[in-house]
Amino acid sequence: MDTPQEMKSAPWLEGTLFIDMTTKRIVWAEESEGRYLPRLINALIELTWPGWTAIWSPEGTRGTLRATGADTDIIYTDHSFKDLGDFDAASDMAPWTISNETDAFSCTTENNKTITWGNYIDLENIALLGPNKMHTLVNKVIQGCNEGKPWQWNLQTHNKQPEKGIHIDYINKTIKW
Repeated sequence: MDTPQEMKSAPWLEGTLFIDMTTKRIVWAEESEGRYLPRLINALIELTWPGWTAIWSPEGTRGTLRATGADTDIIYTDHSFKDLGDFDAASDMAPWTISNETDAFSCTTENNKTITWGNYIDLENIALLGPNKMHTLVNKVIQGCNEGKPWQWNLQTHNKQPEKGIHIDYINKTIKW
């Protein structure tokens, strides 16, 4: 086992569950590409565990570990994804990388402009970036589209219809998936 100083990142976990007996909370995360229904799972947990609150962590294992009081910054030491200074760190989510993924991402900005592009985007990474850095990413994409770059969904090459998608609405401050 590595010591905390030697650990570069947390081990890969497919899911986590934290049962807090004092507050009667169940915090959980599942890492299967979003192919589950968190609201339904929360409702089933609360139905079968009367008096308990079920909380799905959109930040994946980081959120579950944080609920235990753990400092995830020392567990997950690779913070490159959270730094969008040159946008290379968010390349999996950005339309300027070649991707065969069929995820659709759309965003409505405060000035009621909606933009859609395709690439690999999941809720965990959106939650890690937070609203301000996602807004920065969206503005960079809009700027590129205005310059004629083929980043908008209808200008990208896709062989299939989207299998899943995420929409951020900065007017109503909502995320839907």
